[in-house]
Amino acid sequence: MERGGIAGPREGWNKEVVHLDIRSANIVLHRPNPGQFRRYPTPKLIDFGCALGTDDADTQNPYGYGARGAHWCASPEMYWSDWQDRSEYQDRNPLIATGSHRLNSKTNIYQIGLVARKLMTCSGNHAQDFSFDDYEEPPEGEEFDWEPNRTVYGKPAPPDYTVDDDAEPEPDDDGKPDLVGPIDDGEAAYTDMQWREPHDAAIGSYSSELVKLVNHMLRFLPKGRPNAAAVYTFSRQHMKVWQKRQAYQPSREAHRLMYKDG
Repeated sequence: MERGGIAGPREGWNKEVVHLDIRSANIVLHRPNPGQFRRYPTPKLIDFGCALGTDDADTQNPYGYGARGAHWCASPEMYWSDWQDRSEYQDRNPLIATGSHRLNSKTNIYQIGLVARKLMTCSGNHAQDFSFDDYEEPPEGEEFDWEPNRTVYGKPAPPDYTVDDDAEPEPDDDGKPDLVGPIDDGEAAYTDMQWREPHDAAIGSYSSELVKLVNHMLRFLPKGRPNAAAVYTFSRQHMKVWQKRQAYQPSREAHRLMYKDG
């Protein structure tokens, strides 16, 4: 959706497709691919009714695209419809302050991260609630924060995590967004989402690399999230270990949580 194809940019593909409604209900399972993960159904993304095609010259982005998609799985930059008097938030909204409020492929990444978290924790895929109440001016130097719901808790992302430096960067980019590593330019002042109890048992069934990757996909500011090429490259690198073990079946812990067989 970002470049026109997984293998590389497609000729004539000059706009990013932002789905805006990526959630488990819009992912269906097709027959397995005999050449890859042959014992698992192939996931297919459906329902592009809310999707938009956008580029840097799109003057409606983000102001003209409010109230699209399911609000409970919206990324932070999708909440324009909830800010009725945006002028009051211009100096206080970290998305505007960092120029990160446009909807783009990083919006897709956030929603894919929510789906991954739901699968890994056997829980809901609700995004965090956040607000900038005009009567709650934060003191000098205090963090902007958003309010966690009952299944997601705010916690700074790990500072020492990076993807492969050979991951293909975005055009006209300095590379920083593609590196899932230390947050630069003050981004660490904003709290990112991360899960914890009561799902620690399920999370323990997955590699720390996967948990950290999903956490970075769910960062508040789009700039801090990896792009699609980085997610794909990093995932393929770490899947090599999984494939060598021939781990075709779901983990024992996942079975226990799914079927409650103790």
